[in-house]
Amino acid sequence: KDGTSYMTDDGLMLQDLVNTGADVAEGGEGWLSVQSMAEKHGVELTEDRELLVECCEEDFAEKVKAVIEKSLSGIKEVHIQNVLKNNSVKLTGLVIVSKESNVAPNIYLESYYERYKNGTELEILVHEIIRQYRIGKCTEKINLGFILDWEEAKKMVAYKVINREKNEELLVKTPHRDVLDLSKVCYLSLNQGDGSILIHKQLFDMWHIDEEELFQTAEKNTPRLFPPSVKSVHDVVCELWEEGLGEEAKISADCQIGMYLLTNKQKHTGAGVMFYDGILKEMAQAFQGDLYILPSSTHEVIILPVVEGGSAEELAEMVKEINAAMVDKEEILSNHVYYYKRETKELCIAA
Repeated sequence: KDGTSYMTDDGLMLQDLVNTGADVAEGGEGWLSVQSMAEKHGVELTEDRELLVECCEEDFAEKVKAVIEKSLSGIKEVHIQNVLKNNSVKLTGLVIVSKESNVAPNIYLESYYERYKNGTELEILVHEIIRQYRIGKCTEKINLGFILDWEEAKKMVAYKVINREKNEELLVKTPHRDVLDLSKVCYLSLNQGDGSILIHKQLFDMWHIDEEELFQTAEKNTPRLFPPSVKSVHDVVCELWEEGLGEEAKISADCQIGMYLLTNKQKHTGAGVMFYDGILKEMAQAFQGDLYILPSSTHEVIILPVVEGGSAEELAEMVKEINAAMVDKEEILSNHVYYYKRETKELCIAA
């Protein structure tokens, strides 16, 4: 019952189904699930009746790739790539390159794989993947030369903040600046923020500039490309309530008076707004006191006047619980709470 994996003689992976804690005694609900899944895959269970054939994600991706190569016309190539995302989240991407273009959408397979494990037929999933490809595919060749030209590329350079400890592998390959328990990393903002290219060292080296110029450019551009937005959490929750989220949202709004949401107007990767020049100074002056900054996610932070809040330790525990229960792993910024001192204009970790 520990999720141990096994291999069959023909190389198929077998995995104990009891990771969910199901009862696998003969005749029990868990056993019936194991039995039906085994029948679906045409596998005879062993005497201990605990094993189920489970196609690992790599095998699933290869199956999808093979079906698409056979059934989809007008494509140049199909390949699978592993993608390292924020907070060391690793995803499997399927790239379908058409003959018409030199760029292609990256279709992540994790959600499809989960549905496949839960019994959805492969043909149905492939149909949905092809539909997603057709919606997102580019129908013309794009001149990507501007990316290699610093004078052109620098107009689109911006920065965002990520958790330093959770991104150690990524930061080895990426120019960055450490601040608090976070790191600023730079990227190219494409199509008014709808797309982006993270600036790895390989691209950075092609520009023949130093990191100082890169980050000076990002500090200058980011507030222009992504203007700040400050709104009371009370108003934000009330807007959600008005959109039909029910009485619970209204009650929640009444509990959030005194808290303010700080992000950018695009509401995407907006937590870095707290490092905009003068933004916390202006807010501290408006509230006539020091500030707590709660890292809600990579997209926003919550500003709370110290006079309105509890202890830093209590707030940090609240942030940690919310991160664990409600925030996607890829979007967690930090479990710490920050403190801005109005008098000294210093930003530090409070707890």
